[in-house]
Amino acid sequence: MSFATVSFMEIIKKQYRYKLRAYSAVFTSFIVLQVIGLLFSTTMTGSAAGGSIGIDYQMTYYTNDVQLIFTFIWIFTSALLLTTTAYRNDDLTFVSTRLSSSISNIAFLATASIIGAIFTWLSHYFLYVVIYVVTGQQLVLETDALTVFDIAIGVVITMLYILLISSAGYFVGVLGQVHKAFRIIIPAIVFGIMINSINVPIVQNITAFFGMESSFLLFTLKVFIVSGALFYSATFLMNRLEGK
Repeated sequence: MSFATVSFMEIIKKQYRYKLRAYSAVFTSFIVLQVIGLLFSTTMTGSAAGGSIGIDYQMTYYTNDVQLIFTFIWIFTSALLLTTTAYRNDDLTFVSTRLSSSISNIAFLATASIIGAIFTWLSHYFLYVVIYVVTGQQLVLETDALTVFDIAIGVVITMLYILLISSAGYFVGVLGQVHKAFRIIIPAIVFGIMINSINVPIVQNITAFFGMESSFLLFTLKVFIVSGALFYSATFLMNRLEGK
């Protein structure tokens, strides 16, 4: 391995370690959002009641979907922030290039995706504990007891979704830095999709492309290909920002 290659890798490692320490506020905001999401999740998301032979019952449904949505918003926003001028100027502390900066950003987002997936899954069970302690209700899981393997697969799938969204956020952020017009166009498009997502074909196609995939291996491959393409494109565009 050449000296230049070693030096380049060392720069990336130093930038990555620096960002883990310097960007601790990113993880603090994640914790805050998870707590807020937990408060929302403790309210019932659905209920049903019935009775038979003199026995009445009432069921209340709880889910941590809100926390998952907050996690997606958090990683997308965090990826956007990494592309801003203020964050890019932090890399001036090192003798670096836009390439090394972008690679260290991707490594940071990958780490954040792993942490986000683990804590989001843990919050799923913590929600049950909170509801039981606060309300005293008897909790019944809708599915059979999960094995360690099932939980591991769930964490990995969640991590892949978070990574995919982070790559989209990073790409969108870089577009906004390349040309200021994108800072107006992209939010307008996103807002339009949010208020009419059901009738937008591209949203339906993307949802089906990932969400309807039954094979774990194919799903993983799809995420790596799409997120890899977005990260690569963002890195390519980032090189055009040299000196800006």
